[in-house]
Amino acid sequence: RDKVIEELIDRVVEHGFINIGDLRDILARNRLKLPDLPDADSVKESEADEGKDDSGSPSSPPRLPFFRKVLSGVKTFLFGDELLRANRRLAVELDGVYRRGEIYLRWLQRLSAAAFGTQLGRWLTLYVALPFGCSLALLKVWDEVEDLLHGSPPEGSDEAVEAAKRLDPVAFALIGLFFLALFHIAPFRRFLQKASGKLWRALRWLFAEMPSRFLHHPWVTRLLQSGPWLFCYQFVLKPLPWGMLSALILLYLRVPLSLSLGVGAGVFALGSFTLNSRLGFYLEEMGTDYLARTWQLVRADLVNNWQEIEVYGEPLVVVGHEGPWLHPAPDLRACPREPFRLCLSHTPDNIRWARSHGVDLMLSGHVHGGQIRFPLFGSVLVPSRYGRRYDCGVFSESPTLLHVSRGVSGDHPVRYLCRPEATLLTLRRA
Repeated sequence: RDKVIEELIDRVVEHGFINIGDLRDILARNRLKLPDLPDADSVKESEADEGKDDSGSPSSPPRLPFFRKVLSGVKTFLFGDELLRANRRLAVELDGVYRRGEIYLRWLQRLSAAAFGTQLGRWLTLYVALPFGCSLALLKVWDEVEDLLHGSPPEGSDEAVEAAKRLDPVAFALIGLFFLALFHIAPFRRFLQKASGKLWRALRWLFAEMPSRFLHHPWVTRLLQSGPWLFCYQFVLKPLPWGMLSALILLYLRVPLSLSLGVGAGVFALGSFTLNSRLGFYLEEMGTDYLARTWQLVRADLVNNWQEIEVYGEPLVVVGHEGPWLHPAPDLRACPREPFRLCLSHTPDNIRWARSHGVDLMLSGHVHGGQIRFPLFGSVLVPSRYGRRYDCGVFSESPTLLHVSRGVSGDHPVRYLCRPEATLLTLRRA
């Protein structure tokens, strides 16, 4: 109870008011369960008896006769459960601080209480609404995909009305039964899990392992390293998808065929020139590096997230921060404070965040030392909110130590007096 009150007060201080949504969310976060609708009156009676039986021990809510439970449930549904009664009471007693929920929110609460606060409602939700609702949603999504691929009839026409009513009852029933078994039959889920694993291994062998073995065959390797193939790959195969995609998009938009092919050919020629220019090589290197780094962070679950690992038996918290491009920032509220905190941040612009969250060491890049530097003056243009302040090197921003690497800048660097850098850092216990 005290924790709920403290969170409500914090919410008032932060926003100036609270409403039924705040009250509901705070109760849910503290795992406070409302009684079922038919049991609401019995809970009131037990509270009136101060929760004690004749022996002085805590008593459970008394069981109500069947018809009385039905009447109690109907009464609670019409006049509101404990959350709705609290909503009305707080709107009076905390006038100006608590804003009563809108009518649609109150009725959503009533309907959800009937669906989840009664045995019949829970049964209908779990065994009817959820599986067959998923079936209906899946069929409607499939209809939308077909309309996008084959075109939809004019809006308001008889064909559109019939299409909106179209629903295959056999497919609806079979897919609903599939979801019903998936949600409630554990052996069926285990069977699907094993079948999915075998299918994944088969697809991996077909589309990954077998092509990899083929490409590593000696004569295939010699062919892929030959001059004619490299020329064809650089000037034909790399720009070809962009030209084809442009033509297909224009054809989908019903642009005449000749114009679509002409634009596609123009995009192909422009792409062939751009991708093989110095600027094209640089952009390709930057894009590939960014995608590879992002994929590594995704695989390690470090995209604006944190993990606790062990290195030589010592605990270490590794934090990944891809801001300001990805939001929100990592949430470290549940992160243990004792282990060493290492933050991998693409840009040094996140140093203020690192300092406020107790990061011990932050490793960054992005600015590449400014790429162009002059004697005595240093860098000129640095893509950072702090300008040249964190262009490269080591910076002590207590309690955080920041290291910014100049990087290697790809195979075609545009650098002047800014040597490429690959740093090896060794961490030792103090």
